[in-house]
Amino acid sequence: MAYNKPTPPTDADSGESSKEGTPPSYDDSAREAQWQRALLDVQETVVAWQRATAAGDSARAAELSAKIPQMWRNAGDIHPDPEVRARMYANADQWEHAGEGEKTEHANAFLVGIGAIIATPFVLVGAALVGAGAVVWGAAKVLQGIGEGLSAGPEYLWNKWRKRPKN
Repeated sequence: MAYNKPTPPTDADSGESSKEGTPPSYDDSAREAQWQRALLDVQETVVAWQRATAAGDSARAAELSAKIPQMWRNAGDIHPDPEVRARMYANADQWEHAGEGEKTEHANAFLVGIGAIIATPFVLVGAALVGAGAVVWGAAKVLQGIGEGLSAGPEYLWNKWRKRPKN
């Protein structure tokens, strides 16, 4: 897996306006995509470290373990929020100074958190689809009831006419 260090934001990316009184313009979509890619790279490396550790491949685990802190710092450098950046740096420091068991706990907590971040949009879309489906189903049931109501009179008359005695 090739990892290219993302470029940190520059002053040109800060969104500062060149005209007085004009609100700053932000195009954070590229930065957000970069940050998500950096997080996914960290996630892939942590999962690979877990697999190497579980397989007993200590050389590979050590190699991956050495990469993870810098990858966390790189991801922190991309994010515009200083609190998130500080937390990513803290994660990197914790990883560097942790023992094997602490690294496993740290990796599990990180993967659960990143899973929640990645899964949230899918959950929201799924909830919207379920809601839309419920609305369509409800509308169909209303139409079904109206249809049954409209046809009740003629159906009653047909059944009455069909069962009448033939003379």
